[in-house]
Amino acid sequence: MPLEALKSTVAELWAGDAEVSRPGRVPDHHRSFLLIPNAAHPRLLVPAAPGAAAAGAMRRYSSALGLGETASRTAVSLLLRAGGAVAFRDRITVSTRGESIEDHLSSILGQPVVCSLSVGTERANRKPVLQVFDGRGHCIAFVKVGTSPFTERLLEAEHQHLRTLEKHRLPPYLLVPEVIWFGRWRGFVVLVVTDLRPSIRSTVGRSDMPAPLEAMQEFAASFRSDPVPLTEMTLWQDALTIRDLLTDEPAASQYRAALDEIERFAGDQRVPVGAWHGDWTPWNMGWRGKHLVLWDWERFQIGAPFGLDAIHYAVYARCRKDGFHASAVLDGLVDAGHPARIDGPARSVPAAAYLATLAGRSLEGAQQHMGGAAQRWGDLTLEALRSWTRT
Repeated sequence: MPLEALKSTVAELWAGDAEVSRPGRVPDHHRSFLLIPNAAHPRLLVPAAPGAAAAGAMRRYSSALGLGETASRTAVSLLLRAGGAVAFRDRITVSTRGESIEDHLSSILGQPVVCSLSVGTERANRKPVLQVFDGRGHCIAFVKVGTSPFTERLLEAEHQHLRTLEKHRLPPYLLVPEVIWFGRWRGFVVLVVTDLRPSIRSTVGRSDMPAPLEAMQEFAASFRSDPVPLTEMTLWQDALTIRDLLTDEPAASQYRAALDEIERFAGDQRVPVGAWHGDWTPWNMGWRGKHLVLWDWERFQIGAPFGLDAIHYAVYARCRKDGFHASAVLDGLVDAGHPARIDGPARSVPAAAYLATLAGRSLEGAQQHMGGAAQRWGDLTLEALRSWTRT
């Protein structure tokens, strides 16, 4: 996130004026945050005090982390816990003039809290994500804030998805967040969920491990329904809705042609129906002993072919390795055991459904966030879909 955009976000969430500063005395009614690693490349905003909360913000682990990055985070955490905040010269200081997000969360959680703020990469669904700490520096919640109509819809969807999962019998080893609070604050949609607390010992070092295919299959099967043709599934109806909402006519025309080709390809073949997480990747999962913990449920969907989570995992693993381009997406399909084209030696309705969904939601995101990374991702996923369908 550019520094000016980050300052604007801090000013909105802490209800004041935010400025980049250097170490020094913080006046009353001001909050100071360290820019990690620095103002030129901010990735995380952590409280300048207390040190325990700043240290806790660095101990945020997922299966995407390698040993080197884990060691670096741990070293910074130990430095901050030991009072080494002065080592980080770049800060953002905000003068609060009203109820801040920390004030609001304190009232919800029943105790004083402080927060760190993650700085996400540029994309249409980027939103402030806060990690919430109690007075001892223990993480007690995570918070997402919808700051645009698009991200508000995603958070409303995630709230409903988590409520659905709460009532559903999931595989016993799979843990998902619980909703603590959902509503509006200062006009923003806010979702507060529990911390899943993945274990560093169980989680770190799994970045190159294969997808947990058995868990993905069992999760999908827990929502199993009778086999139906692709065109009768919820997933396909959602793709058609996006098709009709696209306003970029060249992209919309190409997307329509690809969907028409897939409908001819899939025909009336009945395939198993279940659910998929929608963004099951190493950075959205971890482990706690024998429990697999899985977060970010914005894209969860019931009514999809079996196997989409495994394809998504393989596609993003390939893209992280080879770069984000259309051929890497198709290579990821092959890695997951599916053909690289519609007329390949093996038929694959799941591959067709996945590419249609990936391109559709990427084009929708690009329409909401014109230009930049969102536009490039929309273009390349559409290119992958067109290449696969030979349109």
